[in-house]
Amino acid sequence: MGQSSRMKHICAVLFLFISLVKMVMSGCRWSNPAWLQSLDSAPQVEITKDQLVNVEWSKSQFKDRFDCADKFDVGVEGGEVDVRPCSIERKIGFDNYSCRLDLSNPKHCGQVFSFWVSAVNLNHNRGVQTVNTFANTIIHIKCGEQSQTSQVLSTSCLAVFPAWLDGPFIRQTGEQQIRVEWDRSHLTNAHCVDNFLLKLWESSTFSPKYTTLTFPMTEGQDTFGGNLEVLPCKSYTYILSAVTKSGIAVDIQGELKIPCSGESFLKPLGEDFNDTNEIGLSEERFSSGRAIGKGDRDNTTHPEFTSFQRKVAKVQANPNSRQVKPPLLEALASSEKSSAGPRQHETMVPGFTLFLIILYIYFY
Repeated sequence: MGQSSRMKHICAVLFLFISLVKMVMSGCRWSNPAWLQSLDSAPQVEITKDQLVNVEWSKSQFKDRFDCADKFDVGVEGGEVDVRPCSIERKIGFDNYSCRLDLSNPKHCGQVFSFWVSAVNLNHNRGVQTVNTFANTIIHIKCGEQSQTSQVLSTSCLAVFPAWLDGPFIRQTGEQQIRVEWDRSHLTNAHCVDNFLLKLWESSTFSPKYTTLTFPMTEGQDTFGGNLEVLPCKSYTYILSAVTKSGIAVDIQGELKIPCSGESFLKPLGEDFNDTNEIGLSEERFSSGRAIGKGDRDNTTHPEFTSFQRKVAKVQANPNSRQVKPPLLEALASSEKSSAGPRQHETMVPGFTLFLIILYIYFY
């Protein structure tokens, strides 16, 4: 092999390795950074007598997956904000970051500002993901004396996320049909949900075909449900995803076995709805919904936060509306990659191992 040819092969190997490293180090496709779920996640804010503000945060304020952040954005609001927030790229090997802001303008005297930090994952398979600190730091600007700071839990839907408390209620309605139902009480922070996705496929198949139902979170609706076609004597896997307004999906997964023909129907899974939370069905029994009473509103926010920082879609109650809206049926190609399985962030070990294997094959 000539020297020129050898150099081309070496360059090709190095290019492959660099591409793998770039893919590995630039965010996580299946995971997002997670801040500490406490006041300790709030950025450390120091302010001088001249009203120069220094905002600091570090890796120690993350609960998990710090390396999944590609950059950090510092957010600030309150009063007449005329400062430009910082946007800083995460650097490998650096655990501490800071941003300096100028609030020395006399018009800021007596005003209250809220600071938070956003960890941004640019490479998630569901698009750009932004996760705010679980808590904010509040500064009360006092000109001529020491300004006061405090920490409060954030109510932003970029900081708090839905969490499933229970799985859906599943019952067999026919030999080749099941119905899946749930409501807002099945998860926390339901005000942050934009829509639900229900995906079902046959378990343990090499090339599964997915059925997906989409349920938008519409006004006056807090119960949801849809019918899915199944085959007797088959096992199925489902994933129910609560998708937030920021695009983050929180999943709950389960499996079920459909009885064979002639056998008793599937024993219902999950808790059925009681009389006060009964799901109303259309004549086609295709979907569900019921009105939210005025007392059901979830609109708890910090009084000092503006509507921009809350990022909470207020539920508009309409006690006279009991309209049933069907889900959107979407047929997916069998080649679509499933979101099943654990969400794991990439590691550098597989890429480095592959690089060593290629070198070994080439030189030996």
